[in-house]
Amino acid sequence: MAGIAYVLFCGLIFYITRNISRVELKVKYKKAKSILFGVHGSLIFAGAFFAISCWSAIYLGSSFRQVGQALSEVGLLGYLLVIGKMYGGVAILVNYRCVIERSEVFPRSLALALIALSFSVNTQAAIDVILAAGAFVACTHSFRRKLPVSRRLVKKASLILAPILVLAVFIAGKSNKIGFEETMYIVTDIDLLAENFVTRLGYHFYSVSTHVTENMFNFTLSFEAIREVFSVLLFRFGSLVGMSVERPELGTIARMNFMQFSGFYVDRIGTSPSMLGSIFYFPGAGIAIVYYTYFIRFIIYLFWRIMGELQNSWLFTILAILVMTAAVDSSLDALNPLSVGFMRILFLILGGNYIMRRFSNTSNLVMQQRASNLRNIDRKNAHK
Repeated sequence: MAGIAYVLFCGLIFYITRNISRVELKVKYKKAKSILFGVHGSLIFAGAFFAISCWSAIYLGSSFRQVGQALSEVGLLGYLLVIGKMYGGVAILVNYRCVIERSEVFPRSLALALIALSFSVNTQAAIDVILAAGAFVACTHSFRRKLPVSRRLVKKASLILAPILVLAVFIAGKSNKIGFEETMYIVTDIDLLAENFVTRLGYHFYSVSTHVTENMFNFTLSFEAIREVFSVLLFRFGSLVGMSVERPELGTIARMNFMQFSGFYVDRIGTSPSMLGSIFYFPGAGIAIVYYTYFIRFIIYLFWRIMGELQNSWLFTILAILVMTAAVDSSLDALNPLSVGFMRILFLILGGNYIMRRFSNTSNLVMQQRASNLRNIDRKNAHK
């Protein structure tokens, strides 16, 4: 009950602050945006990502982060692969926005095809399946538009394929943790399959509820979390340059969250605290929602910039929600510039600014057209 009350309280805070004007965060280094997300940069980095994915699939396998070597133990290749996946998730949305705006369609589609192959050859997590599917759909956009098939029929067909995609996501994510054979045994038993889905979704709810009950005013938790984040920064820097640095006992916020609630010890396992559960690792514990909501608004605004008015299909809505959730989950980790969270937010900022600069005129025209349509509707209603 306390967890539900806190979620409603967070919703109220977000509603109150949503009308407060935003402070624009403009990146002045135009070259950084163009190098990463310009047409030539997109092709180069997509090609590099594909090469790294193939290389790591051969030498590391697909599940080294779950059951094999840790990221810190595989050296530069592991870091490059993770950075490539962070870039790829944002690049899918940026390149697809360019494709649907009919800007540099062929090279952008080629970059998307390379990204789709990159996620396909080295699937390490459930989200990789969604990203691969999204990149494949995006790269075939111009081809699909030429097919003599109605858009309504295409939407219906895509909804029929949705359960298959969900099942593929489950198999990919579970196989990397417990093995393919055991995963297929779960899939063939509908009761076990439903139980696993409910259990996976329950992690977030349980995390928030327990934090509200036990850590609402635990102000020391944030100091421990910040100390661990900077310990990981030192450790990863040492791993990159060849220094001998002791590996942190906990390291990530997800690992801390697992140790907070589990009654047993398993090495290198973490539990996502969720978007709201992450609040309790910031200074201020549960009260941190008062300023944490601005960070959430900032991330949502970045996605709104990149997605625009046209990326409104169910697949890309889910893809954007998953990438956005990953950006705000365990967000204190982003204080570490060598972390996954930091790189994802950096790419989001650069991608959002690139799209805003590239299509600012288009966005303004769309908004003006929408306002004009609303005025026409009001006039018609007034005459009735």
